[in-house]
Amino acid sequence: VRARKRVSQLLSQYVPEELAHEYRKDPQFLELRGEERTISVLFCDVVGFSAISEQLEPQQLAQWLNLFFTHVSRIVVRYRGSIDKYMGDSVMAVWGAPARSESHAYDALCAAMDIQSEIESLNRKCLEHNLPTITMGIGISTGQAMVGPLGSEYRMDYTVVGDTVNVAQRLEEQTRKYQVAIIVSDKTAEALPDMLFRELDTVTVKGRKQQVTMFEPLGAETQVNDIVMNWLKLHRKAMKASKEGQWDVACELFSQLREDWGPVGMYDLYLRGIEQARKL
Repeated sequence: VRARKRVSQLLSQYVPEELAHEYRKDPQFLELRGEERTISVLFCDVVGFSAISEQLEPQQLAQWLNLFFTHVSRIVVRYRGSIDKYMGDSVMAVWGAPARSESHAYDALCAAMDIQSEIESLNRKCLEHNLPTITMGIGISTGQAMVGPLGSEYRMDYTVVGDTVNVAQRLEEQTRKYQVAIIVSDKTAEALPDMLFRELDTVTVKGRKQQVTMFEPLGAETQVNDIVMNWLKLHRKAMKASKEGQWDVACELFSQLREDWGPVGMYDLYLRGIEQARKL
């Protein structure tokens, strides 16, 4: 009994309390051993952290980061995710480990969308403490990863490693370039047929040979209004024309979407890309 209680206390540091409670009822619910598993990983990072951190005293910086970590972690736990680690100004969260999950991609995306939609309440707290407001970027990747306890005789951590983790981190970095709040991998989008996504680009991310097609989540198909649906149709038509080398059609549609939908910076990227392609 004492050993089980100790394990349960340790688990609560890795997973939400409700999942630790499941383990207390059924020890087979969680498996603390290394294995390959399909999971979803979320990386959340503060945009412009270096410049902002230089303006703050160490105590203010700690307070500011704690507000950010609390905001993200509360929502991750709400959707039955596990905080894997905090790294500087980043949060890495996992669904599908240690507790298995059939809805890991959906839960990760719901958490990401709530993190962004509830950012106003976070920034009100920042302003109350005379701290800068926070803007975040989020990347989500779904796929195989090695999960389990890793470390040494001096310290062990239950964590996940592999290509899926790398992709999530790289997608988060791309949010600055494409000026969108959330970017998910093609495998995440494929796992969620009832959600609508805007295709952004196909890129080779650092540390990976195979390309990744990136998507911006727009929400559940049943909740997206007719105006956004029309813009999405135009966007898909423009992307298709661009891939097929129909530069005039793509250019006209991207220019229209730049004015009507945005973000402006993202559509400027596409238009510059067409300009360069025409010179080849």
